[in-house]
Amino acid sequence: MKKQFKIFLIMTIFVVIIIFFVYQITQRQSSKYSDETNYSNQINKESDLPLQSSNLPPLSAKEQFMPIAQDIVGNWYIVSYKDEIIIDYTKFTFYSNGKLDRRSFVFDEYETVAGKYIFLEDDKIFSITFSTDDAEKSDIFWELSEEGIAQSYYKDKKDSAYIKEGSQEWGKREKITVTTDLPTSFIDPSDLQIGKTYELSKETPLMPELNPTDPIVALGKMKKLSAGSAIKIISIAQKNNTSWYNVSFVNHSTGNIDYGWVNSTALIGQSLKEK
Repeated sequence: MKKQFKIFLIMTIFVVIIIFFVYQITQRQSSKYSDETNYSNQINKESDLPLQSSNLPPLSAKEQFMPIAQDIVGNWYIVSYKDEIIIDYTKFTFYSNGKLDRRSFVFDEYETVAGKYIFLEDDKIFSITFSTDDAEKSDIFWELSEEGIAQSYYKDKKDSAYIKEGSQEWGKREKITVTTDLPTSFIDPSDLQIGKTYELSKETPLMPELNPTDPIVALGKMKKLSAGSAIKIISIAQKNNTSWYNVSFVNHSTGNIDYGWVNSTALIGQSLKEK
């Protein structure tokens, strides 16, 4: 009897231990499931909340401004650093075909250097390239603002500021000229108007035909219009993505009116005047 009682007691204790372990495992599983359910519900509630984008601060006018190519074309004059006066000591002239002239007053006379620029209409900053000693340098960058102000940078360092002629800021600031023979307004040589007459400031080649059958012969017949000559725009044609002007002019040798073709590229850098 005693032996059977011991066996029964041992089995009872063993069963109780098993039941205890099973209970612990069940409780842990239940607690884990409850935590996962609560976390899932919390995520779902948070995902249902509306986005608070309306609370974000609006973009400022400068951040919203995005210039177009036409905002660059024209004359840009340097602004003196100290008193913020527009002065013609240095002038950049940008043309619509990606070319530019930089005119600086050096040793009592103006010196003009030709260059080019690359502008993308999704950016306010663009590069300027000048060719010196057969090597192109792109060390200069301009950043435009809506008011017609451009901040230039040289090798990542802030340089001079420039004001566009005719812009908002142009009318607000005092202007000083180094000389008195400045052109009064900018004329884009790639955008001359039919029916208008313009005075040339430099010697300009004149071709007899736009599409000659023999280009070599036509080149031999090329004439040159002297500085001060007046040309009237008769018609405009495009050739190799360049504007060509059919013009009339007075032949001072004969006194007659002659005709020919002028390439707009030959007019870049000239101070054209409308007559």
